[in-house]
Amino acid sequence: MNLTHIRFRYYCLLLITLVVNTSPILCDDEFDDFLNNPDVIDVVEHTHFQVGRNVADNDVDNVLIDVGGLNILRQFLYCHTHPFNKRNIIDSPLFWVPVREYFNGWIISGHLFWNMFDREFFTRNSSNISSYLAINSPDLLDAIQSSPDAQRIFQGFGLSPLDVLPLFNNATIQERKFGVMFAFERQYEYFDLRFWFPLYYLERNFWLTEAEQEALEDTLGKASEEDKEAFGRNHLVSDKFGFGDTHLTLQVPVFGYEEFSLSVGLQTTIPTAFPLACGLLGRKFKKPWNRPELDFNQLFDLAKGSTSQQDQASAMAECFMLNAIDTFGAILLETELGNGKHFGLGAYFDSDTSLALFIPRPWADRMLIQTRMAAEYFFPAQEIRAFVEQSDYLEFQALGLNQPVADLKQMIDADPEYAHAVLLFLQTKTTDRLIPFAFCSKVKPGVTFHSTIKLFYESPRAGFYLGTDFWVQGQERLSNIQIRHVPVSIDNLDVAKATRPMSYQCKVIGSLFHKVPRPTQIWTLGIEGDKTFASSGIGRDFTISLNIEVNF
Repeated sequence: MNLTHIRFRYYCLLLITLVVNTSPILCDDEFDDFLNNPDVIDVVEHTHFQVGRNVADNDVDNVLIDVGGLNILRQFLYCHTHPFNKRNIIDSPLFWVPVREYFNGWIISGHLFWNMFDREFFTRNSSNISSYLAINSPDLLDAIQSSPDAQRIFQGFGLSPLDVLPLFNNATIQERKFGVMFAFERQYEYFDLRFWFPLYYLERNFWLTEAEQEALEDTLGKASEEDKEAFGRNHLVSDKFGFGDTHLTLQVPVFGYEEFSLSVGLQTTIPTAFPLACGLLGRKFKKPWNRPELDFNQLFDLAKGSTSQQDQASAMAECFMLNAIDTFGAILLETELGNGKHFGLGAYFDSDTSLALFIPRPWADRMLIQTRMAAEYFFPAQEIRAFVEQSDYLEFQALGLNQPVADLKQMIDADPEYAHAVLLFLQTKTTDRLIPFAFCSKVKPGVTFHSTIKLFYESPRAGFYLGTDFWVQGQERLSNIQIRHVPVSIDNLDVAKATRPMSYQCKVIGSLFHKVPRPTQIWTLGIEGDKTFASSGIGRDFTISLNIEVNF
């Protein structure tokens, strides 16, 4: 967990509310310097607050407008709100039995596996966080810097959005799985029945390279190792341990000859996943049903008060920003051990073709071309998804916020009710931009297609295989979105941003195994691995597995 070691000092660049805001990477003396920054205090003092009373709505409105807050809130931060595409660990080709020649009816195996995504894909072709959040958007950066007052504050604070935000462009998310895949098979005369399920640890975390971390610390300052670790565990890492889904197959031989055989089968994915423990190294994130909202009046009033009141203001602002970060974590870091409670049903066929059909040599008699092709349909299920609105231009227009600034400020000063309406609107839009809505929706994953082709060799004592694996998942569909207790139109929700794109993976796979015959048993020890070499819409992962199997 590397980005876990950076707490975002540019909170002030995102909020631009000129309120006191702690930055978790700042030392106490650095925070005091921000509180006492003359440019910040000067802009706030133009409103002539008085400590001990509520700040006037028009005063807060004018400050927010002066520092460019209105222009910033016209920009959308989230380019997408869908979770990552994922491939169920039970779908890995490594967990099919590596041996072909069995002499007894029962087969039990265990695979000790390690799987890792070095960089998850936020979109079809990008693993950079800037493709998911508009932190590199010219419109957003221009809006942040468009105000002379904001520029003066940035200069006094020693930060610029153009210097800070690009440092996060290459940030990404990593995922790792470690556990055991248990498999059980019973071979009967006319069919084979097999099922398998994993018990494993799953972790996701934000990540930056060492060089990128150093660049951030050079710009933002350093924190103690204890603060880094605490912040990372609480806000930038999600993990859990438990059981995954169960895969069940029923296979029937169609015909078998010395040089060619064919079997067909049915397969199902049963959503049995459940965690035994969460938050072992990180935490469990929850999507916010009730989103927090800043009270700008109270915040500005406290920011102009005593030291203890300033501390309260900083705590309020930090709590809000941490809620925004945690919501982002709930969207992308939090994931289930299984396939999201989706029941799957499909069919497949297996074929074995002897290489001796093409190469008439004695050594080719034990070499096979093995082919497996499968398609599985996943039934719809309810999931909690994050949504943002497509556009709110008409809302700005209806409140008169698209008129010239001078006219707008004149209306605010002249009409207290209008000033209050503008303030409430700005508070709501601040929440909308940083914290998407969480609504329950019916998710239709559709069909997955899976194809594996490998060259397989087996002798009485050992064997190997080498091949390729292709997996594709179609674009999902969302429907029956259940809006809860918020004044937002379902027609204006950006459903496309919340929808996972189509994804595919191409892998190279391989295995070496050794067989140990016993009078009534055959033991097999093996090592297996795969590596993604091409993908879209999903990260490129690798898996290593150690297998022990007994046939009795």
